[in-house]
Amino acid sequence: MATLTKKQRAALESVLYHLNRASKYVREDSTVLGRKTALCSDGLGSNGLVYVAPSDRTNGIVSVNKEIGSDITGLYQAASDLERFLFPTE
Repeated sequence: MATLTKKQRAALESVLYHLNRASKYVREDSTVLGRKTALCSDGLGSNGLVYVAPSDRTNGIVSVNKEIGSDITGLYQAASDLERFLFPTE
């Protein structure tokens, strides 16, 4: 693998800092993630695969799990991958 220049490494460390900062914000209890979904009268999403309990239906917005099953987990994975790249355990 090629060696990074100091400037390249600093740029990647800056990216890692911002990924971790965003991850921390998203994971805060006070941060709520939601997405719009078209609900049918039976509580199923428009694709028929997602059931939304009546108590969770708010103008077609449903909560999103921050840790599993949503694309937001890519944020955490990117930070983890970049950290292992920059600071490998040998």
